Amino acid sequence: MNAERAVELLTQMRENCVQKENDAYNDPLRKEKHDALSMAIAQLSDCTGTHARWIVRRMAGERIAIQCSACKNYDNESSVRGKYCWNCGAKMDA
Repeated sequence: MNAERAVELLTQMRENCVQKENDAYNDPLRKEKHDALSMAIAQLSDCTGTHARWIVRRMAGERIAIQCSACKNYDNESSVRGKYCWNCGAKMDA
């Protein structure tokens, strides 16, 4: 297995940690598992060479959204812009 495949599998696992509307099982560690997988994805992304940058976009009204240039995922302005994308794990240095 290579790093790209590992990132792909970890991303799928992380998506399973997000509670769905019809999800009857309530895992008290769901958020911690999601965060741990995000950290692992970020570390592996260093191996894959995925690099990106934060794009700040103005939305309707005064709202601002932050977008990853690699995966195009949006989040609101309250998100902490760190060294790695919270969605795909791309390293933010481009």
